[in-house]
Amino acid sequence: MFDVGFSELVLIAVLALVIAGPERLPGIMRTLGRLAGRARATVAVLRTELEREVERAEQRKDAGEGDDRDGDG
Repeated sequence: MFDVGFSELVLIAVLALVIAGPERLPGIMRTLGRLAGRARATVAVLRTELEREVERAEQRKDAGEGDDRDGDG
């Protein structure tokens, strides 16, 4: 998804440490971890629902094509 190397991660960590301070950084990281987990769960649910809807649409399309072949149109 993102092309972030080790040096970029170290730079981000150092900046976070300088900006937030060592006292607040663990709490911030926990919060970010929770948010990332929720985002992943939401994406998984959305992906599942989308796949289900695509499958239903394909089934309806296939059922419609079967009816069309038997008809006079």
